[in-house]
Amino acid sequence: MIGNGESKLRAYLSVELAQPVAPAVMAVADAVLARHPKGVAGIVFYGACLREEVIADHLIDFYLIVDSFTEIYTSPLARMGNWMVPPNVYYLETAFEGRTVRAKYAVVSNRQLAGQTSRRSHHATLWGRMSQPCRLVYVRDDDARTRFETCFVSALRTFYHATLPLMLGEFSAEAFWQEGLRRSYRTEFRAERSGRQASLYAPFAERFGQVLGLLAKEDDGVVAAGPLTWRHTPSRAARAFAKTRWLERRVVGRFLQVFRLGKAAFTFANGLDYILYKIEKHSGERVEATDWQRRHPLLAAPGLAWRLYWRGGFR
Repeated sequence: MIGNGESKLRAYLSVELAQPVAPAVMAVADAVLARHPKGVAGIVFYGACLREEVIADHLIDFYLIVDSFTEIYTSPLARMGNWMVPPNVYYLETAFEGRTVRAKYAVVSNRQLAGQTSRRSHHATLWGRMSQPCRLVYVRDDDARTRFETCFVSALRTFYHATLPLMLGEFSAEAFWQEGLRRSYRTEFRAERSGRQASLYAPFAERFGQVLGLLAKEDDGVVAAGPLTWRHTPSRAARAFAKTRWLERRVVGRFLQVFRLGKAAFTFANGLDYILYKIEKHSGERVEATDWQRRHPLLAAPGLAWRLYWRGGFR
């Protein structure tokens, strides 16, 4: 049975997920569906274009939620890669009102979505993203919508229980979310400079505060101390366990990120140049790929990653 707190949280997310998006975003979502006419249960829009409400010269971020990989891929290697080290990431561009709109979409199955937004997940990538504002730009039917809403509730509760033991004494919504966002992004090799979590929080500060309030109402160990302020006194053992779990997520997440970067070099058109462009955009560190590196992106990736790491290209 769904508790009153979770029921309110689900209702809040149901409204949030259904909010309209820019026509350009819908045009690219339609192009994704045209590329994959079978087996798609939903498309989730998230990331910088949603946060900053800017489409031009940006890459729209989607999650493509599918029933199974057999309906999406003809290649056994693609199916295996998406099953073993999800997600596979692809690039797409389409014409819209006389200009080109670009997107990347990450493919995950319904089963992976459920598993990687739960508290059993060993890495934070999916539940870290889906704890932030998202939009369902396509959903196949009401059953799929119900499953997705359940996963988004699960993602938020996973984020909450992973972060709460780190909050000692009185804390604000801003302190809570920035701590959790900082730690979740540290589980990946990131191209952003420090302070990234502030830019993630600020555009949706009111939303983050409301969601945290709904989550805190479910927790007897958290006491409201004022507007958007709570008090919590975790045990020393709980804090130690939470820090250990974050360290585990960081080790597992970075290990998996190496494989994802290698896959991205193959699934993107000009994939290696795109990855280097993203790193330069967020960190200011520029490295030019050679022709040999473009022809052999998997062989080149470890050396380029090592150079960029020591130059501060990602952390």
